[in-house]
Amino acid sequence: MSQNFYFLVFSFNRGRFLDNCVRSIAEHVPGARIRIYDDDSDDPATCDVLERLEAQHEVVRARDLGGNSGRHGGLYANMQAAVDAVPDSALFCCIQDDMQIVRTIQPDELAQWREHLVQRPDVAFLHPCFLKGSNRQRDAARTHFDPTTGYYVRKAEVRGAGVYYADVMVSLGGRLEQKGWRFQTRESGNEAQARALFPPMEFLFAPFAMWLPSVPVYRGRQRTRALQWAEHLSACGFHPFNALSEEDAVRLKAREPACLPEAEAWLSLRQPGLPEPWRYDPFQGRNWLRHLDRLERFWRARLGG
Repeated sequence: MSQNFYFLVFSFNRGRFLDNCVRSIAEHVPGARIRIYDDDSDDPATCDVLERLEAQHEVVRARDLGGNSGRHGGLYANMQAAVDAVPDSALFCCIQDDMQIVRTIQPDELAQWREHLVQRPDVAFLHPCFLKGSNRQRDAARTHFDPTTGYYVRKAEVRGAGVYYADVMVSLGGRLEQKGWRFQTRESGNEAQARALFPPMEFLFAPFAMWLPSVPVYRGRQRTRALQWAEHLSACGFHPFNALSEEDAVRLKAREPACLPEAEAWLSLRQPGLPEPWRYDPFQGRNWLRHLDRLERFWRARLGG
């Protein structure tokens, strides 16, 4: 069944991360179709990785699709093209280059997700990721388990991103098109569109993917001195995960629903040492550096630099 599972991988100038992401898919979902949508990377190392991966997987470059000028660069134009190309009723997963598949996905899981989406034509998005430890209190307050479906959902009255939509998702080919969905140029626009068209996004009871922590920032930012310092303080670099063992995967699936699937409780880094909770934004908890970053970018724009 994995031959009918499409991974749509979105890439930009992170060759080492992209290679790790694609390797993790091939290892844990053998036979899955992998399509890489690259936002016209110009980093030589990334271009080398793309050339090597192109021998085994389909690589689509943004220059062949057109693009947009949204905050994420061409991400949403690429996502629209990628989702439109998935055959109707085929299961697919949108994932980004700085992420990793951390456990083997079993055929019965693929069958269950597909059956759930077929039986619930109103549902568009299944979220495949572990929860972030940095959001522990907020997730505990807004996330609950629905015993009738076997998925977690966030309270619909909660405003902000991540309730109805996420850039990382599992869905069915044709599902979004049936509702007239078109990707907007900002995540907030996609959240609002999803709120209007679909019920709250459902989170897998047993997630299989996660963002790598403390990843260097490339997309949509000038590299200000404030950003460079924030990345230094966050030890930004390449921090891949160990894969979950079969025993740990069984424990993950057998736990009580009240135990939310927090990344730090289940995953470990190949090279330990990053403080927990892990960071996914170098400015997290450092608003003074965030303000300096904005100020520097403002003056660069004013002075033409």
